[in-house]
Amino acid sequence: MTLILSLATPEIIIQVSDRRLISVSYDGRITKTEDTHNKAVLCDGNMLISYAGVGSYSKLYIDDWLVEILSRVNERTIDKVCDVIKTEATKLFSSMNCSKSKKRHSFVCMVWGIDPVSKRLKPAIFTISNALDDNDNWLPEARDFFEIKGEILSSRKSFLFLPVGAELSEQELSELNISLKHKVKRFADAVDFADALLRTIQQVAARDGSVGETYMITSSPKKYVEKIIKQAVSNNVFGFWVSGDEPNYKNQSFIYLSRGNSDSSIRKTFFFPHIVALNMASRGGMLTIDNN
Repeated sequence: MTLILSLATPEIIIQVSDRRLISVSYDGRITKTEDTHNKAVLCDGNMLISYAGVGSYSKLYIDDWLVEILSRVNERTIDKVCDVIKTEATKLFSSMNCSKSKKRHSFVCMVWGIDPVSKRLKPAIFTISNALDDNDNWLPEARDFFEIKGEILSSRKSFLFLPVGAELSEQELSELNISLKHKVKRFADAVDFADALLRTIQQVAARDGSVGETYMITSSPKKYVEKIIKQAVSNNVFGFWVSGDEPNYKNQSFIYLSRGNSDSSIRKTFFFPHIVALNMASRGGMLTIDNN
């Protein structure tokens, strides 16, 4: 099932996803499980996209499919991105020859955009799903279509938080909300927010086998997006952090975390998220560093 935790504050958007992937064959059988598959996509500097549900169907990986359809969209506004995911996902999932209970799926898109009311740059969270109810809980079976829901961070709220995938307990949800409220109030560092999300997803992974134990954290701060807008599309849109650099309020970043990737490791492996920007589409990658 996986778990995606998405947080939007007035200054940064952060998304934490585990990397467990469950593959479904044409006849609906679960054929394999792996823990190093990417589910995160960075899009044009101002969007973070991930998903929970079906990781692959037959030989098609959903993250590769997502990069492909996004790369074909011209002028990737949030409306266009959500609409194309909705349309193409409805076509793809309707072709899957398996039970509706195994077709449940949700894309989670975080974005910085100009609020049509205030005309200011604000963060928002959108879901494009065939199986979430009005309270963002899973339905027992998938619908025949995907639909879009979203919320812009308003002045009435200090942050937006959305968990999608494996269910958090009431205690986990309450403790995390209290922690996030405290961090927003004291203007905590970006890494403090990411750490709170990571600790929660690790707690869920310890009791729920559908959630993996390796993670990707992606983030995009307001200052970074403002810089992109000011420069009217830079040639150096993305900052790459492959050695454990932390989320921050200056640059877009990502970091791969694994329980087996300790600082004392002689051999370390790092994974990159997928990236779609301008005329470029990258399907992630892997880097292994030998410290001998």
